[in-house]
Order: sequence, then structure tokens, then C-alpha cells
Amino acid sequence: MMVWLNHYWGRVETQGKTFEQWNIAKNNAEQIAGVIEQLAVQGIFAALEGGRRGS
Repeated sequence: MMVWLNHYWGRVETQGKTFEQWNIAKNNAEQIAGVIEQLAVQGIFAALEGGRRGS
């Protein structure tokens, strides 16, 4: 299983713990093949909209 962490709304944490520190991640570590982290990208939609207008 792959885990996707989306940081669009901020850091993926609870009570100061990262995903890797959560019990669910620790208890299922054998099933988790990898973690993909999508970093927050500010203004990407505004840039796309501006590009469309200029076309």
C-alpha cells in the first residue's frame, strides 16, 4: 500500500506527531510500501487561470 500525504491545507500532523509517528502507521508498517508527500503549491490555480485568459 502507498500512502499519499497532501500538505495543501498545511502539515499532516496531529498532536505534534508526523504520519510516521502515528500508531496506525507504526502498526501497519509492514503493509506500507511507501509514502508520497504532495507539498503545498500556492497560487497554482491562479497561474493556470491567468494562462487561459492570455491564450
